[in-house]
Amino acid sequence: MPRWFTLIAAFVAPVAVLGAAPVVDQSFPTTGTRAAVPAVGETAALRKMLADLTLENEQLRNELRELRGQIEVQTHELESLKTRNREALA
Repeated sequence: MPRWFTLIAAFVAPVAVLGAAPVVDQSFPTTGTRAAVPAVGETAALRKMLADLTLENEQLRNELRELRGQIEVQTHELESLKTRNREALA
């Protein structure tokens, strides 16, 4: 068996086993199969956290939009400079 195959298998096998583990949300205690209802104070705290995360998500989306715009402008400028350089050398 090739050495590279053994190395890949050594890294992939544990990931496959770990990836099969179920993901369980343990942030709230559960009773049987139904989740316990959070207290009123917890609900308000959860709503504030959700609002904060929503705001942060929107800010990150705006920043990403701006960065993509900057990339587009810089790509255009680079292409223009390449064209001018080719024309100057010709």
